[in-house]
Amino acid sequence: MKKLLAFAIIIALIMTSFIAVISHAQDDEFFEGMNVVQNSEDDGSRAHDIEPPQGENPDGDNENPGTGQEPEEPGNEDDGYIPKKKLPTSEGIEALRGEFDYYQGPYVYGVRANDYALFDPRGKNDTHKYPLIVYVHGAFHGLLREGQLNDSDFPYWASEELQSRFDEGGAFIMLPRSTGALTFWDQGQVPSLKAAIDDVIANAGDSIDTSKIVIMGSSDGGAMVRKMICRYPTFFCGALTLCQTGFYSGSNAQKTANIPIWLIACKKDFFVLYSIFQVPMWNTIKRNTNVPEMCRFTSLAELYYPDGSKPTNTHNLARVASYDLQLIDGSDYPYAETVDGNGKVLDLHAGNGIIAWINEL
Repeated sequence: MKKLLAFAIIIALIMTSFIAVISHAQDDEFFEGMNVVQNSEDDGSRAHDIEPPQGENPDGDNENPGTGQEPEEPGNEDDGYIPKKKLPTSEGIEALRGEFDYYQGPYVYGVRANDYALFDPRGKNDTHKYPLIVYVHGAFHGLLREGQLNDSDFPYWASEELQSRFDEGGAFIMLPRSTGALTFWDQGQVPSLKAAIDDVIANAGDSIDTSKIVIMGSSDGGAMVRKMICRYPTFFCGALTLCQTGFYSGSNAQKTANIPIWLIACKKDFFVLYSIFQVPMWNTIKRNTNVPEMCRFTSLAELYYPDGSKPTNTHNLARVASYDLQLIDGSDYPYAETVDGNGKVLDLHAGNGIIAWINEL
C-alpha cells in the first residue's frame, strides 16, 4: 500500500510540474509571436477583430461576422421578455443551472470561438448597471457542451441569496468554455476569451458596469486568469484563483501590480502542491503589488462542499467558491485562514466573503 501511495505521489508531482512548466512557458510574452490581429489599445477595452464563421464570406460581406446568439434585452411586459427569477438556494443546484442561457462567442482570427453560459440578473425595464463575474473552469470540465455549467456548483452565484449580496442587487455571471485539447486553456485562447467577454458586454447594452469586471478561475482556469490579467491589466478590477497551476513570475506580478488578487489554496492539495506552488506565488504577488490591503491569500486546512460534506479530491477547490466561501447553512467555512498583502489576518465570517470583497473593488 505504501509503495502504491508513493507511486501515486510521484505521478502527481510529474503531472504538476509538466502543467506548471507549460503554463509558465505560455505567459503573455508568447503572445507576441502569434498571428492574431489585435486592437491597438493597450488596455484591451474593445473586442479583437472577428473572423467570420466557416462558410461565410471572409471579405466582410456578412454584416454580423462571427457573433452568436444574442441575449434578449429587458423591455416592457408586451415584448415577451421573461426576466430571471433569482431562485433561492433551496430550489437546488439543477434549478439554478436552468437560469443560465447558452451562447456562442465571436470568432477571432486563428482561434476557435469560446461558447459560454450566462446568467442575466436584469428585470423588466431595468436600468441598473451590474458587475460582470467571469468564472473560468479547470481542465476536463468543459469536455461536453455546457460542461462548465453542469460540472460545477458555481451556478449557486445565481441564487437569490448570493445575488442579493452584491451592492448593485445582482451580477451577470459568465461561464466560458475552453476550446483547447481536453479543454485546457492556452495562450492562444486569450483573444477569443476576451472577445467572448466583449460580446457579453456589447449585448447587455449599458447594463454592465465595465469598471466592475472580475475574473475568477480554478486550477488550469486559474492559470488562464493569470494570462488574462497580464494581457489586459486595466480591463479587470479584480482576480481570484483557486488552486492555480503554474508559476507567477516577477515580471507578470509587476504587470498586474494594480489589480487586487485573491489566491485560495488547500494545504493538502495533492496536485498543485501548497508549499511548492501556492506559497511562492503569493510571495511574488505580495512583493510586487501596489494594493496590498486588497490582495488576499486564503489557506484551507480541509475542504468542504457547501453542504458541509468532505470531498475525497483535495484539488477540487472549485466547490469552495461555489457558495461565497461559506457553507449553505450560513456557517463560516471551517479551517480557513485569510491574510492580506500586509500580512494582516482577516477575520472573515459568513456573509463577508468573496462578494463582499468584490463590492469593495
